[in-house]
Amino acid sequence: DQRNKNNNDNIHSEDPDEDGLPRVINGKLTSRQQLMGISVGSAGGWSLEVFPGDFVVHRKYGIGRYEKTVLKSKTKLTPEETAASEERRKEIINGLMNEGKSLEEIQKAVADFGTDKDKDPVSNPLAALLEIAYADAMVHVPIERAYRLSRYRAGDAAVKPRLSRVKGEAWAKAKHRVEANTVQMAEDVLALYATRETLNRPPFDPSAEGRVGKFAE
Repeated sequence: DQRNKNNNDNIHSEDPDEDGLPRVINGKLTSRQQLMGISVGSAGGWSLEVFPGDFVVHRKYGIGRYEKTVLKSKTKLTPEETAASEERRKEIINGLMNEGKSLEEIQKAVADFGTDKDKDPVSNPLAALLEIAYADAMVHVPIERAYRLSRYRAGDAAVKPRLSRVKGEAWAKAKHRVEANTVQMAEDVLALYATRETLNRPPFDPSAEGRVGKFAE
C-alpha cells in the first residue's frame, strides 16, 4: 500500500465495460476514467464493489472511507515497462526532430516525460489506485492489492464508524484483542464439548417413568 506520493502499481488500463463501471479482474483495471464506483474481483470468486463515501476495512490500517479511484504515473516500472518507455521516448524525440521542432520545444517535451503532461501510455504508464481516507492520512491502495480491503459491516448501518489512524498501533491492538477473544471463545466451546463427552450417567430406566409422573401430579 502507498501513502500520498508513494503510488506504486502494476496496472494496465483498457476500455470500460458497457455499463460504464470500471471492472477489475485479476488486478487489471478496464477503464482510464476516474468514475464514481469501482468493482474489483478475481477469478477465484473474491469481489469488492465500493462507491465514494463507503466505509471499508483494510487489513493493516483499519477502518477508512473510500473516496475515489485515481490514475497516476507509476513510480516503479518492471524491466519490460522501463525498456518500452525508453524506446517510446526516443521515438517521440525523433518524431519532433523530423517535424523540425526547435531545440527548446524538444527540451520541453523531454522535461515533460513521466509527468502529468506526458499523456503517452507507453512513455508514462499509469497506475490505478483506490484512495482511502483515514483520520490522519490518505492511503492509496493499488488495484492489485484491493484484496486487502473489505466493506465495513455493522449491525447498525445508521451509525458511522470512527475512522482509524494510520499512525500508531491502535488498530493492531484492537485486532489483537478480537483475535485473542475469538481464540478464548473457541477454547471455551471445545472445553464444554469435551466435558459433555466425559460425563456419565446411569441409563434411563423406563420403570421410573410412572414414578416421575406421579411426582409431577
